[in-house]
Amino acid sequence: IPIHIYAALALLMIMTVNAIFNHAGWEIYPQNWLDGWWGKNIITASHHNLHHTNFKGNYGLYFRFWDKLCGTDVGLFKR
Repeated sequence: IPIHIYAALALLMIMTVNAIFNHAGWEIYPQNWLDGWWGKNIITASHHNLHHTNFKGNYGLYFRFWDKLCGTDVGLFKR
């Protein structure tokens, strides 16, 4: 797929920063985003933390629909 070098670098930087925050366990999205569409469909720090807690689900990298499709979505921590 043809992509401008600056667009590729910007995407790589966004993905790297997102991975750092997810692995650090820091939620960077506002609570109302987590309660809405974003939290139900995008991998967040809480979702990723649960993956590292029990290693039995939440394998998706960016989008939760893959886990839902494969039956490996175990949801989020209870608040």
